[in-house]
Amino acid sequence: MRETVRIKKEERLSEPAAVRRARAYLEEYQRATDMLSLLQNERDDRYGIPGARFSASLAERTEQATYWEGRAREICTLIDSLPTYREKMMLHYHYILGYTVEAAAEAMEISRSGAFRMKRRALELVAAALARQENSESA
Repeated sequence: MRETVRIKKEERLSEPAAVRRARAYLEEYQRATDMLSLLQNERDDRYGIPGARFSASLAERTEQATYWEGRAREICTLIDSLPTYREKMMLHYHYILGYTVEAAAEAMEISRSGAFRMKRRALELVAAALARQENSESA
C-alpha cells in the first residue's frame, strides 16, 4: 500500500513567495474576527462573572480590539480595490465568509476547477496589490 505524503502550504515549490504572502495576508481576516470575538467574550464575562481576572487590562483589550478591527477593515479594503468583480467575489466567499472553494464555486455557479483557477488569479492580484502598497510605503 502506498503511503500518502502531505505537503504543507508553505512548502509548495510551485507557489511563488508573493502568492504565499498574499494567502497569509488574507487568512489574517479570520484571525482578526476570532480575536475580536474573544475580546468581546472577555468583556461580557467580566461583567457576568464575579471576580473574573484577565491577563490584559481594559485599556490593553481596547487597544487590541482597535488593532484587529483596523486589520479586518484593511483586508476588506484591499479585496474591494481589486479590478475584477469575480475574483473579488471568490476572495470574499472564501476568506471573509469562510466558504470552502467548492462551496464558493457552487454559490458562484462555476466549476470546481474554474473556482481554483479563479482563486489562484485572485491571489496573484492580491500579491501584486501588496507589492504596490509596499513600494509606495517605501518611497
